[in-house]
Amino acid sequence: MLRLNAGFTVLFAAVYATLDSRIYEGALMRTLGANRSLLRKTHIIEFSALGLISGLLAVVISEAIIYALYTQVMSMEYHPSLYCGLLYLYGALCVGIAGCWV
Repeated sequence: MLRLNAGFTVLFAAVYATLDSRIYEGALMRTLGANRSLLRKTHIIEFSALGLISGLLAVVISEAIIYALYTQVMSMEYHPSLYCGLLYLYGALCVGIAGCWV
């Protein structure tokens, strides 16, 4: 749980670090005629895609490490976990919400 909180802290710090550039881009888009709903949709799409990619990458890497540990180190049979897929979708949702909230 501590690692998960540390990961979310790093994620919020990274999102907050890009806040100035997102405000600048939003002001520029508003100047060129974009409305608030378009800006909100672009932020939702951006952070949802970020969450999907990071979640997929985390699941693939963790499953590869678990597979290597089971087969090479412990000489056990590997069974993939379907629970990680749910965590993947949950992570994408959290990142999408966090990006729009900050």
